[in-house]
Amino acid sequence: MQDVLFHAWNGLRGYTERGRFTAWLFTIAYRTVASERRATRRAKRLPPVHLADAVGSHPAPDQELIANETAVMLQIAIAGLPARQRHVVLLRHATAMTFAEIATATNQPLNTVLSHMRYALKKLRAATGEHV
Repeated sequence: MQDVLFHAWNGLRGYTERGRFTAWLFTIAYRTVASERRATRRAKRLPPVHLADAVGSHPAPDQELIANETAVMLQIAIAGLPARQRHVVLLRHATAMTFAEIATATNQPLNTVLSHMRYALKKLRAATGEHV
């Protein structure tokens, strides 16, 4: 949230009233989240070394494999969601926005946002075998 506010504050000078302010702000939020996701993916390529790793506290190989497979299934399932459902899921979990904040940011009624989330979770549960 702080990054979004920072980018919005810095970009306020360049804002032109060609559209709605909320749409402009949502675009900043969406791009900030996308940028953070790209950075997270890059960081996952080279996992950090933790003290627990140094002393030999590793999860069982089968548990690690299951966790990795579930994460891949979830990413594929999220990518396959309709755009509106995918946006609600990503905003909710990547930015920890409340449903009311998502409704405001996307200019949709709260009940519509809640419906998008409910249908998305139903599809994600089916795609991942109830791991969500």
